[in-house]
Amino acid sequence: MDTVQDYKKELQRLHNRLYKEGIDWNRTIINRLTEMSANMAYFFPELSYGDHRRIFRDSLWQLKMDSWDLKLFSGSYPYTIRGWRGFLKKIRAQKGMICTYHFGAYQLINYLLLKAKEPFALLVGDKVYHEWEQRNTGLEKLLGQATRQGRFTLLNAADRGALRQMYELSAKGHHLLVYVDGLEGIAYGKRHVLEPVSFLGREIEVPRGTVGLAHALRLPIYPMLAVRHDNTVRIESMPAITPVAHSNRALFVRSVLYRLYDWFAGYLGRWPEQWTNWPFLQKIRPDVQLRHLEWYSLEAGPYDDPMQYGIYYESDGTCGLFRKRDLYCFSIAQDKIRLLQRTGYGGSP
Repeated sequence: MDTVQDYKKELQRLHNRLYKEGIDWNRTIINRLTEMSANMAYFFPELSYGDHRRIFRDSLWQLKMDSWDLKLFSGSYPYTIRGWRGFLKKIRAQKGMICTYHFGAYQLINYLLLKAKEPFALLVGDKVYHEWEQRNTGLEKLLGQATRQGRFTLLNAADRGALRQMYELSAKGHHLLVYVDGLEGIAYGKRHVLEPVSFLGREIEVPRGTVGLAHALRLPIYPMLAVRHDNTVRIESMPAITPVAHSNRALFVRSVLYRLYDWFAGYLGRWPEQWTNWPFLQKIRPDVQLRHLEWYSLEAGPYDDPMQYGIYYESDGTCGLFRKRDLYCFSIAQDKIRLLQRTGYGGSP
């Protein structure tokens, strides 16, 4: 948009469309609701399916805000940003590892570091690495300048040379920016690289690599979030976590991951719609992993409880019944699918 005023008008139009006209249901959106509802039922069992749908609608608005952020980064960001100066002063005093999450205005940290001319390396998964140019519309100019001046490096976590680059860049005074909750690359056969962590009263298994790297490099860890509020983004952080010389790395990693996810859970309980990872948490749920190779028989109907079942579309367009407790999909007659759609499974009330 050419002006902030035009932007606000367009955003209001999109907001009215989502909240007054309703969700534009398609296969992708229905699948996202089904998976998000299954994971919310696991982590927040006290919530009703009505709560799931309300939070899901709000999460679609957050996704829209995320996409608009990328467009706005080409100019002046129109929202007030609070807490950034204090956080910037802290990380300038001692370069380290900035640990954030796919929550709130999570892409804003790149913009803020680029505007502040702070040298940093961003560690991303293989898929994100190869789609980076398409994902970052609006940041190209700033990224180009920073790259040419040696202030920005994009690192592929799947690259064997990434670890050596992180050592070298850290030694040169670069911040290392990582997403603690990154899920890309987690596979059923690689559970040995994950660490069990208590989260929202459940157990999850999350990658330990970045925290282990901070220990190896003796880097302070700076946890932070960019939380969205009305017309404001608030930078929240916790005190730096500093590796203790000669401490046991395995114990350090376990302790830090518990602290990182416990701190994050407090924000997630208040603003669950701001986390983009809800539909993908089956990758870190050990209760699902343990049953991955087992087969199930679909019990007799009815299937009209949306807390227990959902609708799911396969890649070939086949529509099935999704059982939320174990995330398995079963064939079901299409006339029954249409009936479920009319009773609130997606695409209607």
